[in-house]
Amino acid sequence: MSTSAPHVIHIGYHKTGSSWFQKHLFPRVRNARFVARAEVRRSLLLPSPFAFDPGMARSGLLAGTDDRLLLSEEELSGNLHTGGLHGGLSKEIAGRLHRSFPDSCIVVFVRNQTTMIASSYKQYIKGGGSQNIRGFLEPSKAPHKIPNFSLDYLAYDGLIGHYESLFGAEKVRVFAYEDFCREPIDFLKRFGDALDLDVELPPVARENAGLRSRTLALMRVLNYFHDREIPNSPTLVHIPGLYGLLRSIAPQLDRLPFMGTIKELPDYLSADEIAAIEDRYRESNARLARRHALPLAEFGYPLPSSCG
Repeated sequence: MSTSAPHVIHIGYHKTGSSWFQKHLFPRVRNARFVARAEVRRSLLLPSPFAFDPGMARSGLLAGTDDRLLLSEEELSGNLHTGGLHGGLSKEIAGRLHRSFPDSCIVVFVRNQTTMIASSYKQYIKGGGSQNIRGFLEPSKAPHKIPNFSLDYLAYDGLIGHYESLFGAEKVRVFAYEDFCREPIDFLKRFGDALDLDVELPPVARENAGLRSRTLALMRVLNYFHDREIPNSPTLVHIPGLYGLLRSIAPQLDRLPFMGTIKELPDYLSADEIAAIEDRYRESNARLARRHALPLAEFGYPLPSSCG
């Protein structure tokens, strides 16, 4: 499977369909070897900064071949619940990737921050979180000491610009998650062409639609009674095995007709609160749209009024 085409490294972000691509598309690529996520994590994420060896990471993932590699792991952009450790881990991993695989194309998916925040909060509850959304979004007073979800993490152009400085702007490809959702097959054809991926396109069906409002509310209350390690999640008392039980029964509960609807950000926050959040991202999104010719206005991303 040797090829002169660059390796492809998909770094996320979270909540942009990464699991679907890892499950359905990337294993079908014929001209690159899709590497298991466990191997990617073991080689690129787990070593400490002072123990990381780029030569070992490269040789371990190549496994004695000259294959073109396809790596996909959304944690490469940083953990969702910690804001990439105040951005430090996100930047560290970018450097690791460049030192290990400078001959690579970096793939990034972004998502409208308003839907991203709502999806992230629901993921926080599913993962064991117990705060309401304002407690979830409240910035840490010492982010360098206490990891927490960070609104700064979703100002995408900072990390993307860093990757451009390392790999070159022509090697960083940015895609809008909403573009994939709007016309999946057409998008996948363009995606494959842009990255020189020879792939038989799979059928596309929506997955992981999310739990409904009353299911999530019940989980959030019960999350006070286990101590699964998730940042910014107070615990009253630990009941062994409760978290696993919640994760197993929540999908069954969600099928009941009275479990409510799927909430979006306006169901959680006031219009003024959402406007303040959107203001954080307008200039960042405008820079990203210009640099990568992304139709972010079509998908309702926060942008300066002159760009709308």
